Amino acid sequence: MRKNFTRKICICFFALLFTFSACSRVKNDTQNQGQKSVQNQNQNAENVEIKEAAKESVFPKRQSFVNDFAGVLDKDERQKLESVLNRLKIRAEVDFAITVIDSTDGKSIRNYSLEMARDWEISGENGGILLVIAVKDRRWRIQVDGKLEQYLSDDEINKIGEIMTADLAGQNYFAGLKKCVGKIIDVLAERQKFEPIEFQD
Repeated sequence: MRKNFTRKICICFFALLFTFSACSRVKNDTQNQGQKSVQNQNQNAENVEIKEAAKESVFPKRQSFVNDFAGVLDKDERQKLESVLNRLKIRAEVDFAITVIDSTDGKSIRNYSLEMARDWEISGENGGILLVIAVKDRRWRIQVDGKLEQYLSDDEINKIGEIMTADLAGQNYFAGLKKCVGKIIDVLAERQKFEPIEFQD
């Protein structure tokens, strides 16, 4: 009988030991999960900060349809371009922005203009266009979004842009922009079937 009693005590002792061990593992697992949860939260917070930082624009804020950051257009010239592009937005729902800058600071004009178009979210109901001129770099680029590709191919838009190069070289920026913008609008008017828009003298 004493042996049975001793055996029962041993069994109870090992049972308690096992239970304690199991509880310790559960406690440790819970602590580990809690630590991992905190680490995940911290990591998520860091990821959000990184994403928010990436969203910070390196481009100047868009002012209007005409954004002359290089100061090469006078007030009357800006107003004439603004008037035409505003009417284009109302009549054809095409968002056409012009940007004149000093330089892209070493970045290719292609990449600069593409990133700016995305940053500024240039896109009307029927498409968006961004014309960028880098004065000191002597470079220009016209970006056309997907909605307008069926009306203006890359080759065609480059040919249209070429008509302003002589004026730009001679620092006649308004004359060059007027020719280029006017031609693009004429082509869109014909193909999208809206009334042409003329510059006002």
